[in-house]
Amino acid sequence: MNPLELTLGIMTAVGGFVDISELVFAAKAGSKFGYALIWVFALSTIGIIVFSEMCGRVAATAKQPVFSLMRHRLGLKLGLATLAASFVANLITCAAELGGVALVINYLTGAPYMLMAVVLTLLIVLSIWVLPFQWIERTYGLLGLFMITFAAALVAIHPPWGHIAGGFVPQVPHGLSKKELLTFGYFVVAIVSAVMFPYEVYFYSSGGIEEGWGPKDVLTNRLTALIGMGLGSTLAISILANSAQMFEPANVDPAIPGSAALQAAIPFGKWGLILALMGMFFAVAGAAVEHPGAARVAEDEVHAISVSRVPLQPASVGRMLTEGSTPI
Repeated sequence: MNPLELTLGIMTAVGGFVDISELVFAAKAGSKFGYALIWVFALSTIGIIVFSEMCGRVAATAKQPVFSLMRHRLGLKLGLATLAASFVANLITCAAELGGVALVINYLTGAPYMLMAVVLTLLIVLSIWVLPFQWIERTYGLLGLFMITFAAALVAIHPPWGHIAGGFVPQVPHGLSKKELLTFGYFVVAIVSAVMFPYEVYFYSSGGIEEGWGPKDVLTNRLTALIGMGLGSTLAISILANSAQMFEPANVDPAIPGSAALQAAIPFGKWGLILALMGMFFAVAGAAVEHPGAARVAEDEVHAISVSRVPLQPASVGRMLTEGSTPI
């Protein structure tokens, strides 16, 4: 198997696991509850690996992405309701990703945030419109690997590995007040929903169609889902563990994305900070690219059955975004 074939899973996972919300959320979870929420990431990772592998297998064998089968099996009305919910969620989270990309550039260059938000939105739309799908996944997927800086930072600070391993055991910290228990429960639900966000799978299965997967690629699909999603989970857990080790003892509340980047600056200095911010930029930009791709594929698939009532030809992200369709 060509190692570059894994870039679809890497882009999907890095953009899905460590987007702008997860950067803040994982850091805040570690600073507030230590290692106690690692098990939620682990459990959610198993779920998204199974979900992604299943949808990729359907794409490889049935030549249909997941949303296409949903509308055929569930019908037009429920398909439209799912589409509406997907659009709302995609719109909100895509706006957050675009704002996050602008924040990272602001941290790196000091350029005005609002100006960067407009400029980068236009550049990302242009890259979706102009670049072939393969270049999109390889550019954002491979450059997003700068996020490994966070895992390297965790190793460099020599954390208590026994406590980290203990975090994989489902638990609720002792001695929490009622308000803290509610906050802990909120973090559990939010992490599960963030890790298993549907747009990742819409994008992933349509990417398999774009790659031309067939029955012979079932193993490639399994490895892509396992390695890609496993890597994304490792990075998110690294951010949480770094925060538990660095921020919790100091009572630091990492409320902005720049706080997470400091995790790499502490052991590695200036260059650690720069590499962390570069990784954040490509990870968040990759998530911003995934949203319109997933939304466009879903819209065209549901629209086709409402007009023609006949099965579609296999839809793909690249075809939907380059053959006369406008990005969302």
